Amino acid sequence: MNCDTVEVQIIEYVNGALPRDVAKELEEHLNDCPKCQRLHVLLQQVRSPNDPEAERDWGELLAGVDKLTDELVTTAQELLARREMGAAAELFHLLSVELASLDPEVKNALPILNLYCQWLDSGGYTHAGMAIDVAMSNLNNVETAIRKFVSTNDDLRVSDQAHIWIVQGLVALIREEYDEALGKLAMAADVRVPLHPATVAYTRNAIARCYRKKQDFRNAKQHSALAIAITLEAGYAELAAVFQLTYAWACFELNEGNPAALFNAAIPALDSVHDRFNIGNALSALGRITRRAGPAHYCEAKKLFEKALVQYSECDAVHGNIARVYTSIAFTKRLMAKELGNDADALRSEASYDLQRAEDIYASHKQHRGVGMCYVYSAYLLIDIEDFRTAAKKARTAFELGRENKDEALMARARIVQTLTSTLSNGTEKAAMRLGRSAVAHAKRALQNRRLLARSYIAYGLAAVNTNNVGLAAHACRKATKLLNPRERDYVFQDLEALKARISSNIITEPLSISGLKLV
Repeated sequence: MNCDTVEVQIIEYVNGALPRDVAKELEEHLNDCPKCQRLHVLLQQVRSPNDPEAERDWGELLAGVDKLTDELVTTAQELLARREMGAAAELFHLLSVELASLDPEVKNALPILNLYCQWLDSGGYTHAGMAIDVAMSNLNNVETAIRKFVSTNDDLRVSDQAHIWIVQGLVALIREEYDEALGKLAMAADVRVPLHPATVAYTRNAIARCYRKKQDFRNAKQHSALAIAITLEAGYAELAAVFQLTYAWACFELNEGNPAALFNAAIPALDSVHDRFNIGNALSALGRITRRAGPAHYCEAKKLFEKALVQYSECDAVHGNIARVYTSIAFTKRLMAKELGNDADALRSEASYDLQRAEDIYASHKQHRGVGMCYVYSAYLLIDIEDFRTAAKKARTAFELGRENKDEALMARARIVQTLTSTLSNGTEKAAMRLGRSAVAHAKRALQNRRLLARSYIAYGLAAVNTNNVGLAAHACRKATKLLNPRERDYVFQDLEALKARISSNIITEPLSISGLKLV
């Protein structure tokens, strides 16, 4: 057996998956080959570290960017596949200094760039204590290096082209350029070359995340399922647990299966490798699921969001996901305030503060949808205290932000608020109806967000019933009913029930209660 064969089979050997006769032959080679002995020791450290937090000595493995060894690539790949993010942080932090100076002629330069992007995309920089602005600077260095590869190589190997597409796709995904990311990643996924299974799976899950961001949850579910199957077949249970979160979220949005069970099942595997970031993701998702069970579960949902916040804070105090959980906490407090009379003002004040913190973080990351959702949630708080004028301004700002970025989901959410403010403030009937129709149109273009479309129909129905158009209101009500999960009993269900009651009564002069207010 030679070194090339050992490099291919040694991962299976460390995992105990090689046939006995082949393992014996490999062991005989290890006894006589110092180079392969070093690789074996490194992979044993990755597979079963005595102390996951202990620092490693990378001296022998790191020979500089002018010599990226096969051992380095194999070790980096295994660290990521096993979710040994602490050790990966040590390695990639050392490599990040010289990313921009990578020579296209150096062997393994492209695989290392690919793995570095996977590490950066998965939040690995937080384990290195790297500030977000430094991480983004390193992302710029990756782009510089990739441009050199593209400009200096007219005749790339198929595998090299696949690495380039993956890197370009991940860079675009990190920058929230989802169409660009999807195009590059899809081309890489279609290439039939022997890439490492963890990289193939990571690419599939990245495609799923693009579809999720584009509100195409059916495709998100399909590609994340492929990613899980590939990782489990390769023996990477911890990485499969990460991909299971993407799959579970798609199930949640599609009202299919038991997403709560999927999120809960992933947490032990994530905890085994101290993956605080993705544990936070799972807890945040469980908070959303719990909140939809209705008012009796709002307090429990808030506790889950707060637990997620603790997990995220251990990784990065200003990560975008922290902003997301702040908005979730704020909106939950708003819903709780509607159920609790005496403490309502205090809860709304806390919610406003949480939204401001979220907006600051989103703005620092230039995440337009996050900033826009802060405006939308702030508008709901203003509606609750009947400050319709300021609420309408907030919603209009959110809509313009969505239009600038061609974000149909954000535009739909903003239009829902505008429809409510116009209706509740006794605005012109034509304006309320126009805004309601616009909300429905944008929600339809947001693809598979059934709940968002249902909320748009409810808002449209409220505007219609307020203009004595009970037939149109009933039509919108039927549409919303078909779209919603009958097991969910949260504020959307309550608003739908209020609309149904008003349509049934067919008494236009009787006030309609909607989200704690009176619609006249």
